Amino acid sequence: MTKKEHIEYWLDSAQSDWESVSLLFDGGKFVQSLFFTHLTLEKISKAMYIKFSQEIYPPKTHDIVKLLSKTDIIFDDDMVVFLKAFNVYNLEGRYPDYLGNIYKTTSKENTSKLIHRAGEIRLCLLKMMQ
Repeated sequence: MTKKEHIEYWLDSAQSDWESVSLLFDGGKFVQSLFFTHLTLEKISKAMYIKFSQEIYPPKTHDIVKLLSKTDIIFDDDMVVFLKAFNVYNLEGRYPDYLGNIYKTTSKENTSKLIHRAGEIRLCLLKMMQ
């Protein structure tokens, strides 16, 4: 695959995951919707990594901040703080016992706010990909 095809792969996969977010949220699967929100941002970040590097394969990490730190783009502190905290949903989604049971503390209202903020970041990242 070409570099362009790798980027398209990650962006297409991110779009598919983003479409799953609302289905999971509407079904009351809040932690899972946050996991797929994280996947969306992670995959866009991997596309960005490829775009701004000489490589066609991103690092094998799920850490959004780590991926974005390897691009030439400067992000504001609020976004970095949010993304660092948001990484917990990747870990919890993959390893439910890793950081404790966030299922007990993830409410519909809080999940909605997190998805909304992540959605703003998603649009920002996609704009940078143009």
